[in-house]
Amino acid sequence: MTALDAVAAVLVIVGFVAATMLVRPAVRRTGLLPWHPAVAWLALMALFFGIGSAMLAFDGRAGPALYVAGSTLVFGLAVAGSDRVARRRADAAIDRAVPAGTSRPAVAARLVDDAPLRPATVVGLALLGLILIA
Repeated sequence: MTALDAVAAVLVIVGFVAATMLVRPAVRRTGLLPWHPAVAWLALMALFFGIGSAMLAFDGRAGPALYVAGSTLVFGLAVAGSDRVARRRADAAIDRAVPAGTSRPAVAARLVDDAPLRPATVVGLALLGLILIA
């Protein structure tokens, strides 16, 4: 095992920790906590790719570990960027909807209630996913 292999194994851990820190604001904002898709994605990625790539690095093959570390970090950055855009759009919608003399939290609560979960959309996306896999 070379120094690069050891660094690659450590970078896998660093990538997962950094991605976890980057997705935390999105997880908190949505209120989904452990059920947020980004949390599930990171957990599954750690289980299926993180452990194995770190073990390969200890066996002298740093490539997979570097790839997993980088892709995990990029995923965290993408979720953080998406959350930032969502926050900006939500704030802009609330600012447009707040009439003079109305409290901002009351309008924000009404806007959240006006965006219900659309079961037909969820089912349609699930079916599309299954069709694309098959």
